[in-house]
Amino acid sequence: MNYLEHKIIIIGASTGGPGHIEKILFSLKEDFNASIVIAQHMGSEYLPSFAKAMDEKCRLKVKKIVDETTPIEKRSVYICDGVCVFDTRGGSLFISKSDNSKVRFNPDIDTLFKSAVNLKDKFTVMSVILTGIGDDGSDGCFKLIEEGIECIGENEESAVVFGMPKKAKEKNQKVKLKSLEEIIKEIKEFGK
Repeated sequence: MNYLEHKIIIIGASTGGPGHIEKILFSLKEDFNASIVIAQHMGSEYLPSFAKAMDEKCRLKVKKIVDETTPIEKRSVYICDGVCVFDTRGGSLFISKSDNSKVRFNPDIDTLFKSAVNLKDKFTVMSVILTGIGDDGSDGCFKLIEEGIECIGENEESAVVFGMPKKAKEKNQKVKLKSLEEIIKEIKEFGK
């Protein structure tokens, strides 16, 4: 089996993110050939209803990460809650949850993105920073780009708040800024 054929998209978002994530997910067809892991800043009490709403309208299966260790399957979308990190065992991919008392955000984008650095030799990875206030995800993008993993940031024209993508670009000039529509096209192309 060629593990590099398993494609992973990681998306970080905050303010304005739910609507943009909805547009991305609703644009994808059943044959989309990648897994998507989303870290959307949101209170734990709201994440189940967000995941359920996405699952009801999306052609792919959308699941909120509940268990301590969740296997990542192709053509599925995972909504993070708390501190989530990638974990590989025996060539399979999992998301593991850990204590979230020492991070600033729920879920923490930097932690998720930094953990994806370890996937680069076994999986094909793309990272996306969408609209949001602050700088969460900028350190993670920096690490990913250093390891040769593409990072796309939402541009100022389409972002509700151009905080997180701006900080990611300032930290590493190789972050490619694109409109939401362009990001959707890139994601679709990646998942062929």
